[in-house]
Amino acid sequence: MKYVLENSQVSSLIYKFIDDEFYEDNLDWDYDVNYDTDILEKNIINFFGDKYNNNDQDDWYFQYVKKEYYTNLETNEDNRVVKEWSPKAPLLEFLNEEFTSKMNSMFANYWKPSFEKWFSKKYPTFPVKTFIYHT
Repeated sequence: MKYVLENSQVSSLIYKFIDDEFYEDNLDWDYDVNYDTDILEKNIINFFGDKYNNNDQDDWYFQYVKKEYYTNLETNEDNRVVKEWSPKAPLLEFLNEEFTSKMNSMFANYWKPSFEKWFSKKYPTFPVKTFIYHT
């Protein structure tokens, strides 16, 4: 038997998969910490799973960076970073390559628009201009 799925059905299926993967008790967020100063960086927010272990970045799924983070950088060394990334902010950078790889192997690039829709719906207080995926 052969099944034919329309694009909207595929998108809904992927959206549900993402929603099941990041259910409410499995995903949390916290502000980043500047380890040089030991001060919370409230312009960077890390999203991590329930197995999060003492700032182990391998447990982070994605990182949200507000535009203010780039505008607060003051050194000349950071000037290139500010020029490149500030116009793209706020941004969400997908850090977990294992999850990204899994999603790419299952859904190719079709999962990305569904993830973007899912994130925007689940976290409306974190508007995103640019999504960044590492593969």
